[in-house]
Amino acid sequence: MKDKKSKNKDKNQNDIEIEYRMKPPKCSFCGRSADKVEKIIQGMNNSAFICDECIRVCYNMIMETSNVPTYTPEEFNEKLKRDIEEENKVNTNKELLPQEIKEKLDEYVTGQEEAKKYFQLQYIIIIKELIIVI
Repeated sequence: MKDKKSKNKDKNQNDIEIEYRMKPPKCSFCGRSADKVEKIIQGMNNSAFICDECIRVCYNMIMETSNVPTYTPEEFNEKLKRDIEEENKVNTNKELLPQEIKEKLDEYVTGQEEAKKYFQLQYIIIIKELIIVI
């Protein structure tokens, strides 16, 4: 009985893979098929796709609504290196204060103040639990 179930599971997985290969993926935003757009980018585990046209629309929306700096590839790589180095300095077993958590979140997340407060609280709870365990 167990073998039949595992065979059915394998069969279902194979059917999904065959169906995926037969049907071109669609953009999760606009619904266009991959063969109707120039490029399509796949998310993790084939869970989402976005086409080049939707990326352009999103890019334009971001550029219109906020003051986002643009970087050359060299500037971007340099900034990425600095950010990683800074992040590594922060992650040297130093407990962050709630204000520091908020400042870090403000760098990457716009709005969503309630979510930031919730994250701060959860961080503090986890750190205290770790301290008790250690």
